[in-house]
Amino acid sequence: LAEYEIGELMIEAGSTLNGALLQENLVDEIIWFQAAKILGDKGRSVFTLNELTSMADVPLWQLVSNQTIGESDICLTLKNSLVDAT
Repeated sequence: LAEYEIGELMIEAGSTLNGALLQENLVDEIIWFQAAKILGDKGRSVFTLNELTSMADVPLWQLVSNQTIGESDICLTLKNSLVDAT
């Protein structure tokens, strides 16, 4: 993307692509909108990831901001802790 001078790319995808991008450490920031509804996980998960067997393998994300939208929905902004902040 740098070849085309693209510095930012927004992706709204399914759980398989979301998970693949995370596993390849290609995500710098997540902006996550969540309604106050619980649907269950069958076919509705946000990320499809390989099983982690150790907490040391769990990627760390920093909460940058949280915002309530309307009466009960939320928007979280998370930054990848592995990305150089400089």
